[in-house]
Amino acid sequence: MREKVKDQRIRKIKEVLQTGPKTVKELEESTGIPRRSLYRYLNELKLKNVVGGSGRNGGYYLIDPIEARKTYKETINTVEVFNYLNPCGVFVYTVRNAPTKSSKRKLTVKVQKILHYTLQIAAIDILLHASTRREIEDMEKIMYYGIDAIEKLLWMSLTLLKSHGGIKLRKELKVMREEIMKEAFREVDSLVETVKRVMGHLKSRALLS
Repeated sequence: MREKVKDQRIRKIKEVLQTGPKTVKELEESTGIPRRSLYRYLNELKLKNVVGGSGRNGGYYLIDPIEARKTYKETINTVEVFNYLNPCGVFVYTVRNAPTKSSKRKLTVKVQKILHYTLQIAAIDILLHASTRREIEDMEKIMYYGIDAIEKLLWMSLTLLKSHGGIKLRKELKVMREEIMKEAFREVDSLVETVKRVMGHLKSRALLS
């Protein structure tokens, strides 16, 4: 009988987490399960790699790459950078749970790319969010909050690189760097050409006057 109640409660926890990441308080309110029992069930599910996360920074989430894809696409549109961490955490777990070294290497490259794209999106979102505030204090809060999220994304990336990276991943990262660098150089060249045209136009006007 006891085991049956436990199974029912765990099923209920999974059902609630299918709607998105939840804190312990939210899980307690949604499931009616006492907090002490919730922590016990969540720890069991974490040991089995069914659930990831913690009581902080967005709460707990199901380790399901298909669900994570949906959550990732939804949260990217919320412009709440801390919400990006949960699905990215699931992607990192898929690497750890890969059955072979070869599959781990392939997944690591893909997850690294996702993390680096997410870092760029997060940086832009922080700037956009901060730019809507008038008070310096509000801007600083948003910046500190966002930088904390970016730091966590970088740690995910570094963990993957150190654990499963190898030569192939380092090469991939260098290729990504080269592509970004080329884009940056193109923009710098374009800027200089624009400045030349503007300055030339100003000189012409000065001569005419």
